[in-house]
Amino acid sequence: MVIWIADSVVYYTKDYAENTSALWHFSEKSGYILPPIPEVRSKEYGVRNGKENKEIIIGFAGRIAEDKGFEYLIKAMEILVKKGQKIKLLVAGPRDAVGEKSYVKKIDNLVSSARLDIKFMRAIHPDKMTDFYLQIDCLVLPSINRTEAFGMVQVEAMKCGVPVIASDLPGVRIPVRLTHNGEIVPPGDPEALARTIGNTAGRIVREETDLVKKTFSYAYSIQSYRKIFTDP
Repeated sequence: MVIWIADSVVYYTKDYAENTSALWHFSEKSGYILPPIPEVRSKEYGVRNGKENKEIIIGFAGRIAEDKGFEYLIKAMEILVKKGQKIKLLVAGPRDAVGEKSYVKKIDNLVSSARLDIKFMRAIHPDKMTDFYLQIDCLVLPSINRTEAFGMVQVEAMKCGVPVIASDLPGVRIPVRLTHNGEIVPPGDPEALARTIGNTAGRIVREETDLVKKTFSYAYSIQSYRKIFTDP
């Protein structure tokens, strides 16, 4: 195992390392550096206020897989629609993840029976993701287990001026905790997710966007990684 012989071990967050028992053995040589997320253009005025009874456009960026909790996002949308909220979901990500064929079929059946406004955009080239984020009112990361350790799409969205709703999982919750640019919800809880979508999608996030860019400085992250390799 490479981690045993490495001189240094670097994690994105201390939160994830401290909550993962397999990593406790390496605390003496561990370091924590937030991932380098390039700077992007952001919404000039943040997200519009007053979204009640107006269409909310939410985004999901990732593969369609069981660990991503996509089904709970669909159930949350159903709850909001039943309450009279107009809502649309844009999905950026592959539908052909290895081992997820049966789950994708399950999702297709849910979407078909629910008759929700969901647009599957497939995988989007990284250079085009900014355009995706600028179309949405909030990004949802509804992951349900520890296979999700951070979720860099959160920071990408935040740097575009978009608030995030993320699951309360080690590492995953850190971008929201550091920037206050969004909300954290219990994993696998569509009722909580529905309430939070309604409350979050109308927020003005201009000040939080400035904090995101300061907290997740691309230059600082790169410099920190270079130091790991160059310092004796």
